[in-house]
Amino acid sequence: MITNGKRGRVLNILVLVLFAVVLAGIFFSETGVVGNTVWSEGGAREVCFEGTEYGECSPVKPKYCDDGSLKPDCGKCGCPSDQACLDNGKCIPKCGDGTLYGECSEDKPLYCNKGNLLENCFKCGCYDGGKCEADGTCSGVRTPRCDDGTIYYQCSKEKPKYCDEGSLIDKCSLCRCPEGKDCENERCVEEKEKVIEKSPIIKDLGDTAVWDEGVPAPEAQKEKNNFKSFLKQICEFLKLDC
Repeated sequence: MITNGKRGRVLNILVLVLFAVVLAGIFFSETGVVGNTVWSEGGAREVCFEGTEYGECSPVKPKYCDDGSLKPDCGKCGCPSDQACLDNGKCIPKCGDGTLYGECSEDKPLYCNKGNLLENCFKCGCYDGGKCEADGTCSGVRTPRCDDGTIYYQCSKEKPKYCDEGSLIDKCSLCRCPEGKDCENERCVEEKEKVIEKSPIIKDLGDTAVWDEGVPAPEAQKEKNNFKSFLKQICEFLKLDC
């Protein structure tokens, strides 16, 4: 029969053995965790309870180890691929098209409801020309548009873009260019300096004929020589001393 005294000594021995095992595990194992301190061959490191070091992101996004506490900070640590980051540092799930939970999609009347896109014209309205029905769907022909809202086969507000069956293409011959740009091969390019060549005008007949500016020098000289030759022929024909 075990007396109370013996039972007490046995419990004390068990406690001492357990404490010794814990200490041995800390000092002889590769890594041991006690509270918020990790002991390893490199020394002691401060960590959060799941092992993330202070000032580092946890493998579980968007958790961040802030002085021993794991706090959501998606601005630093990001979010899972199926979630979006909010200003408060938390992540919120989103639907397949990127719409956040509880918000309307750009593609009316779709509404993001717990990860599923459902038609809900009461909250999100209808597409152009659509009519909201009692079941939340929209009826009527949907006007086809490009991503920026331009109707098919129309020019976009952003020149020279043109909506060609869902694709925005450059078409400056039809949609024109912004001010200060020229249309070249359906694209808008920087406006080039235009050189206006003037027709030569004689200001004085004879050897001292002067030509207006704007005509390249070789061309002006050629025209001048032709005119002088013409005058000489007239003089010879009329037998004049020119």
